[in-house]
Amino acid sequence: MIRFVPTTMDYIERFEPQAYQKQGWKDSVAFITEDLLESTRTLVAEDYPVAVLGAVHRWEKYWQGWTVYSQKMIDEPTTYVRPMKRAIASLFEEIGMDRLEITTPCDHYQASKLAEFLGFKHEGRVRKYGRDGMDHHLYAKVRE
Repeated sequence: MIRFVPTTMDYIERFEPQAYQKQGWKDSVAFITEDLLESTRTLVAEDYPVAVLGAVHRWEKYWQGWTVYSQKMIDEPTTYVRPMKRAIASLFEEIGMDRLEITTPCDHYQASKLAEFLGFKHEGRVRKYGRDGMDHHLYAKVRE
């Protein structure tokens, strides 16, 4: 059974990101706090954490989202994209979100495809963005 559950440190510790995100995830785990866990959900398949998604409230109805996903998500995207899409749609309703924004590294084609599958629209390129200093694509999903 595939479901979204509140993220716990147990899921964080057992989660194995796909190769491209391994180092970034390892560096980020140290910054995960109880406050951050409150706005984070884990996509679980048979008690295996497949993806961890979160959002940070920036102002009013604007949120900045992030996700880290496992190789399983890449190998079986059609199995997991629909539940993620439903979860994002419910977030818009539950918290009254008008805009959810995400970025993907320009050289990470799979992340860009996932963003598009989830209904995000490409808005541009952000130069030297993030801790890695790489260029990123900016995507947003906006309440119509």
